[in-house]
Amino acid sequence: MSLRDCHIGGTGLLSIAKNLPPTLTIIDLESNQIADEISGLILMIHSGTLEDIDISQNQMTDKSIEALAFSINNSSLDSINLRKNLFSNEGKRAFNGMLHQKDDVNFKDVKSFEELKLMITQYMTEYNTKRYQWDIQKMTPVQYRDHLFALMT
Repeated sequence: MSLRDCHIGGTGLLSIAKNLPPTLTIIDLESNQIADEISGLILMIHSGTLEDIDISQNQMTDKSIEALAFSINNSSLDSINLRKNLFSNEGKRAFNGMLHQKDDVNFKDVKSFEELKLMITQYMTEYNTKRYQWDIQKMTPVQYRDHLFALMT
């Protein structure tokens, strides 16, 4: 299905996502106005049948990257095209790192975008405050950050 250059935004995408044919495997959303309201996009990805999705040349920023990565983790996607969006280099690195969290969190029971955001927040809180990491002096990321701030003062 190609919806290239149709100028649909977040609201239009949500309407389309709710009415996708169950056999749809490829969708092209290049050059639309998809920004950080991506709940419709997440519904599409969670449909279970999509294998390829092109969301290049939209207006998504780092704000949407966490939810997008978490939804991709629990999908059957083989490829996704994100080129020419407004992600920073830091956002792209975070996106790639988040794709590996699928082993740590079970996303199969997520029923809403709000529930997904809550799971992301809980995972990030646990990761940053409870997981000790060997490469940062056996500290959690928060402890290491505080340690560095203390050295600077």
